[in-house]
Amino acid sequence: VLVLPGLGGADGSTAVIRSYLGSRGFEAFGWGLGRNQGPGMPDLLPRLAARLEAVRQQGGGRRVSLVGWSMGGVFARLLAHHFPDRVRQVVTLGSPIGRPGTPASRAGRGDMGRLRALVSDPLPGVPGTAVYSRTDGIVPWQIARQAPSEIADNVEVYGSHIGLGFNASALYLLAERLAQPEDGWRPFERSGWKRWVFGPANHG
Repeated sequence: VLVLPGLGGADGSTAVIRSYLGSRGFEAFGWGLGRNQGPGMPDLLPRLAARLEAVRQQGGGRRVSLVGWSMGGVFARLLAHHFPDRVRQVVTLGSPIGRPGTPASRAGRGDMGRLRALVSDPLPGVPGTAVYSRTDGIVPWQIARQAPSEIADNVEVYGSHIGLGFNASALYLLAERLAQPEDGWRPFERSGWKRWVFGPANHG
């Protein structure tokens, strides 16, 4: 699992996520690119691609699952769009991945606007889960979701944007999503106690 931090964050900000995933039997790696300075980082895609390939080789050439918090989720989807054969699945945490021009969109211009236009498209054959919170406080929840499909799901958790990397529900969800068989991905099931911990499957 390759874990990508949010804007302004470095690998230290995802330490809890990686530690938790490690305790659940996953081999979780930081992105290794220092502080996330946004889409204007020099040689961003080649550096991301090199890190993805390094992690893939450490895993014996298997596909890599990507977890991205906030801007890290945008970068995770960027990787999945360019290298779908190397990516097992993508989970985003409060990431601005909604299509520019939709309500609450803050696409901006330049690098960010072009990046958002790309990553809002459905992932090419790669399963994805978008985790969002209506009390996020930074990224409007409407643009932290993706168009649902047989391999794309949205799951609501309760909490803040800054807390998503420490949110018990989000951490549980990450482990549950990542534990699915590579060829047996299914949307999140909200039966039993999960109905009280996670938001409804759909709302406007």
